[in-house]
Amino acid sequence: MKFPAHVNLVVVGVDNYQPEGIELGLIETSDGFSLTEAKLEYGKKSYDVARDLIKKYIDITSFKRHLLVLSPARFVDGPDRYPDALLQDIALIYKVIIPLNACLKNDMQWIPLDQNIQNKTFCKDHLNIINIALQNG
Repeated sequence: MKFPAHVNLVVVGVDNYQPEGIELGLIETSDGFSLTEAKLEYGKKSYDVARDLIKKYIDITSFKRHLLVLSPARFVDGPDRYPDALLQDIALIYKVIIPLNACLKNDMQWIPLDQNIQNKTFCKDHLNIINIALQNG
C-alpha cells in the first residue's frame, strides 16, 4: 500500500543569522496557523517541490539569494499523526532559513517565535513539524 506524501516547508526568518529574533513564516487559516505544504506527485523530487513552495511564498528578489539556506530536516509518518486524519500520509519536512527582512507572499506572515507559539492553534500536526525542523536540519 502506498501512502500520500506531502512536502512541508518550515520558513524560518532570522535577523543577521543571530539566534535571537527568530520568526516563522506561517499562514493563518480559519482552523489555525498552517505551514506551506504540497503533495508530492509521482516522478517529482521532494527538493523540487520545496523550491516551488519557496517561489510561491517568498519573494526571493527581496534579499540576496546566497542568504537562503534550504535543508531537509526529517520526515514523519504514522497512522494517527493528528486528530481527524482521514488517511495515513507522510510529511517530508524541509527547513528554509531566510533573512527576516524578506518579503512574504500569498497570505504568509511573520510570527515571532517568542510569542509562545505553543499556545496557538495549528492545523494538523504542524506544531510538531515545526519543532522537528527547529531541532533537526
